[in-house]
Amino acid sequence: MFKPAASNIFFGNLDALRFLAFLSVFISHVLFLPEPTSQLGELVQASLTLIFLGVPFFFTLSSFLITYRLLTESERKGRISLESFYKNRILRIWPAYILLLLICFAGIPLVTHFFPISGFSLPPLWPFLAFVVNFYIIKYGAGFSFALTILWSISIEEQFYFFWGWAMRFLKNWIGLLTALLLLTSIIFSWFWLYRWHFQPNNLAVHSVYVIQDFAAGIWLAIFAKKNSGLFQKLKSIHFSYFLLPYILLPLAAVFVTEMITLNLIKSGCFALILFHQCFHEKPVFRFGKWKLFNYLGKISYGLYIYHALVITAFNYFLHTETTTGIQRNFIYPVIMLLVTIIYSSISYELIEKRFLKLKARTLA
Repeated sequence: MFKPAASNIFFGNLDALRFLAFLSVFISHVLFLPEPTSQLGELVQASLTLIFLGVPFFFTLSSFLITYRLLTESERKGRISLESFYKNRILRIWPAYILLLLICFAGIPLVTHFFPISGFSLPPLWPFLAFVVNFYIIKYGAGFSFALTILWSISIEEQFYFFWGWAMRFLKNWIGLLTALLLLTSIIFSWFWLYRWHFQPNNLAVHSVYVIQDFAAGIWLAIFAKKNSGLFQKLKSIHFSYFLLPYILLPLAAVFVTEMITLNLIKSGCFALILFHQCFHEKPVFRFGKWKLFNYLGKISYGLYIYHALVITAFNYFLHTETTTGIQRNFIYPVIMLLVTIIYSSISYELIEKRFLKLKARTLA
């Protein structure tokens, strides 16, 4: 549940949700399960692998939390400090990000100078420094190391932070209308991309305009919560059974809805309902935050996401995990990879990231 504080805002269940979203991404990258032979099999597989969460859920969660915090800062202080906002975002995102770039662009090439490593290809460095990796992939493809391709989502996050900080600072009173216009633009653009221009759907999935749909759901939830209307109060106390619906609808939509735009709108709407349920409902069906292990793993989930592809790449190279089959490929190796990722991310968080987090400005952002 929500816990107000003098200098910050904490939603007790979000860390665990972050870990579940990461787990969805991780599972999609390490499991190679046989295609189900029936729709029931597809539904079971989608439910067990959390295929309906992943990166889009991160976008919705991030936009909700950032918008809610900035609105609260504006209420309490009368203004939004862009300097503090961007400083905090840099201190949170850049240390682990830069460390990964150093490993991939400096460390690994240095090692290959003495011990040749095949199959590790590098793109130019500039898209990563400019946070436009997603557009680079759209134009040139993702024909480089998997350890780096996953950074397309970090680029989108950074683009959102840059734009949304200024929007909240100067257009705070119109952010609901602005979000509606952006959402409409996203839907129209996505429709043209798919059905008029006939471009690759995979490229649309990493396009910044398309994922506005995910960000919009979180933004509107934050606005709705801050207005604290009578409807909001009623929903906070509505019978818990109603909030089982988004959890049930997500795997159903993932299996039975094939149209890309419709599916994304359904998913982002369900994400917002889940966030409402976990953050504001007075008697939620269950609280993900009850699991202390998940809370800690959620706290380091950014590192888990940043480093997991590097771990997978290393395992594939040294152990040739992609050539194995059965339980070894789909259970033993994934569990080991997950444990290694957790250990590495914990070390990164405790020894590196936490030092920078202590430098964050003492504001609500």
